[in-house]
Amino acid sequence: MNSAMIDRTAPGTRLARAAVVLVCVVALGGCTTVRGWFGGKKDTEANEPAELVAITPSASVARLWTADAGKGERRIGARQGPAVVDGRVYAAAMKGGVHALDLQTGKRLWHYQSKLRLSGGPGVGDGLVVVGGLDGEVVALDAQTGAEKWQAEVLNEVIAAPAIGGGLVLVRSNDGRVTAFDASTGERRWFWTRDAPMLSVRGNASPVLGPGVVFVGSGTRPGVGVPMVLLSGRLAAERVEAHLAG
Repeated sequence: MNSAMIDRTAPGTRLARAAVVLVCVVALGGCTTVRGWFGGKKDTEANEPAELVAITPSASVARLWTADAGKGERRIGARQGPAVVDGRVYAAAMKGGVHALDLQTGKRLWHYQSKLRLSGGPGVGDGLVVVGGLDGEVVALDAQTGAEKWQAEVLNEVIAAPAIGGGLVLVRSNDGRVTAFDASTGERRWFWTRDAPMLSVRGNASPVLGPGVVFVGSGTRPGVGVPMVLLSGRLAAERVEAHLAG
């Protein structure tokens, strides 16, 4: 049987192969390379970084002190922030408990040692320091001494700092539920829940207190909060939503 043979060394074949290689190189190089071939000097200048302008600092910053509050924050995907109230700094950590430090010197005033994985807080107010845990624990401490006042639980992990006011401790868990505890006893007063979106980002936004109401992120639109009456947990107005500043 006769078969046709292709001469791979023929000039036409070599030219075709070279053209294919050139097309591949251009594709890998991207559009920027092509623009560089045909663009002018102005196109090149537009891609250059702007010259930095010298500024005169309006304030000088100096480190006053540092302190170690613990570790383990990388495991929760959200960073806890310290609370500064009445000349004290309160800080909590996944591994390290809760610390109270002097604002001016950094001196440790008290330390609440705990094996709980503290992940939400601290929230400070009405003489209390309140933190939440990855297993739904809620711990209230005396702000002056660090002594434990009470413990409670919610149904999901807590990665948001509790809000305290009006005789209540408001805890938002990661399932979107808000639970109100009596600030003195830890007894549950009410809870509010809303179905979270199917695809939602794990966040740590805390409830925001207002005069007689508490605002909670809707979980559906950024910057939108749902107002609830503080003492009962019912919606302040049907189908009313408030845009939060910032």
